[in-house]
Amino acid sequence: MAAASPRQAKPGSGRPTGRARAGARPAPVSATEETQPIETGDKQPRLALTGRLIALVCVLALMGLFYAPTIRIYLDQSHQIALQQQAIAERTAEIERLSTELARWEDPAYIKAQARNRLGWVMPGETGYRVIDANGTPLGNGVELQDTSNTTDLVGTTWWGRMWGSVEAADHPVAK
Repeated sequence: MAAASPRQAKPGSGRPTGRARAGARPAPVSATEETQPIETGDKQPRLALTGRLIALVCVLALMGLFYAPTIRIYLDQSHQIALQQQAIAERTAEIERLSTELARWEDPAYIKAQARNRLGWVMPGETGYRVIDANGTPLGNGVELQDTSNTTDLVGTTWWGRMWGSVEAADHPVAK
């Protein structure tokens, strides 16, 4: 005969067969009942398609459809912001470089050095020298005409003709 469960009483014991009293201890369970797992017949639990699960899937699908364009717009705007911040950083660096160059041009010594290097000028009382090679072309930093087509007709004319020729040549600078 099997042992009685805690909620069931033995027939003829005089105990009622309902719930146990509040504060009463449950009857001890035998050792064989504790160690044996309860078998339900199925080895793996099955996922039942309930109405709640279908509703949840539908709600999640709708949320995905509604939020997808918003997320795409957010990512596009984040990309645009990153590009604009990069452009701002580049322009800030360019402004700093130009400010430094402007500060250098406010220094009279820098202006004199640039006039000497770029234009070949000398200070009053100094003698300027230009080194030329065997072909007669100047070596080093100096003013060099890139387009001599406007100056070839100036040789051998009067001074006012040469002056007017230089004005015409200045109107058509050579693009580099």
